[in-house]
Amino acid sequence: SLFRAASPDCSDTFEEVLKFCFRIYDTEGTGKIDYDHATHILRAIKPDGTEEEWKATFNEIDKNDNETLEESEFVAWAMGNGKDVFQRLNFVFSPIVDERQD
Repeated sequence: SLFRAASPDCSDTFEEVLKFCFRIYDTEGTGKIDYDHATHILRAIKPDGTEEEWKATFNEIDKNDNETLEESEFVAWAMGNGKDVFQRLNFVFSPIVDERQD
């Protein structure tokens, strides 16, 4: 699976995993997601977080303040947070990745 091949130390594969996770919630294929869709990813990354923490993280990722997360914004943020993000995404999304690759 992508997750088994990826690690935060292998930036090309890690970036592909991040894009894959993002695209699960980019249901319209626009390359961006709104806060409601983004909270699914943020909850996976910070499962013990609060609504305020998820909104603060969303705002931190949303560099151009347009109330949506572009794929590039999410990937850049996640790459900058490396192992913590990878471990949480791996736990939540690896079964989905495995299922879609079979």
